[in-house]
Amino acid sequence: FGRLASFFLRPDGRKASFYGIMFRKKSHPEEFHADLRALFELHRAGRIDPLVADVLPLERAQEALERVERGDVRGK
Repeated sequence: FGRLASFFLRPDGRKASFYGIMFRKKSHPEEFHADLRALFELHRAGRIDPLVADVLPLERAQEALERVERGDVRGK
């Protein structure tokens, strides 16, 4: 929790907040879709580079889900 709090209390004056994408999708779908479009545009423009933990074939989907549930991968 201390590390999480440090994201909100930054000495450089920048602000940060928590963004739960699935909560946003359910409560404000129009804003969620706008955010998703903006995210893909940032990726297309090369301004963000997502960390891909692993790429698995569809036949290993069950394994991928189990790894996510165990917390064996970073990100979402």
